[in-house]
Amino acid sequence: MLINEDAVINWLDRSTREWAEEHFQGMPLGGVWCPEGQGFIVLKNDVKDLTLIRAVKHPLTIESLNGINNLLFELGYSYSEDGVLWDDAPNNDEEIEAIVTSHKQTVVDSWKCECGNPLKKIDIKEVYPIFIEKQQDADGSYYEDWNYQLDCPCGKGIDMGPHDFQIMHGIKRFHMYSQPQKSGMPNKILRGLTRQEICDFDKEGKHTFIVLGKSQDDKKIPPWMWGVVAIDSAYEDDNGIQ
Repeated sequence: MLINEDAVINWLDRSTREWAEEHFQGMPLGGVWCPEGQGFIVLKNDVKDLTLIRAVKHPLTIESLNGINNLLFELGYSYSEDGVLWDDAPNNDEEIEAIVTSHKQTVVDSWKCECGNPLKKIDIKEVYPIFIEKQQDADGSYYEDWNYQLDCPCGKGIDMGPHDFQIMHGIKRFHMYSQPQKSGMPNKILRGLTRQEICDFDKEGKHTFIVLGKSQDDKKIPPWMWGVVAIDSAYEDDNGIQ
């Protein structure tokens, strides 16, 4: 959601101030902050220096920015709006989606390795989700923790969460998984299909579909691929399917 009219924040509230102080301290230099439903993006230039780099011309966004300005002053930060890129307030869902997509790209462009290399330029040909562990929520329910491990050319390994990977590389690449096989056998690369691809493959008679569950051949499947109709990419390669 670009601007959430129900997400009005009291920026000088004590709990908000405490959260913001910890969050801004933890932001890396060159990192950006794009709070959900507020319609703006802030860049951290220096230890105590933040700059607004993009925002939507909407009354609620302007109200939030005034609050941010006051908050940062209270926390001892300098804050600038020089050179900000202003987006016109959207008039329909299509314009909203275009701005949201563009804002996400601005955020992705800010993600870099410590060496300065943009994360989106790191080769992901052999990168697939890895199961880390099962964790427990405060309410007692369990969930599976997965991530992606990127290898920067500088030699540093970088862990990336599934949500960030999807934003960076799109849903099609997000719906690919390297499934371990028996010892000595190469992994099976499963790719989730779109509805249109399912129809096209079925019409051509070229398909060996797999409906994924929580596991496949006793091997875990990432939660976001449960229920996805997939195909073995080796089958696609053997049959010349693009």
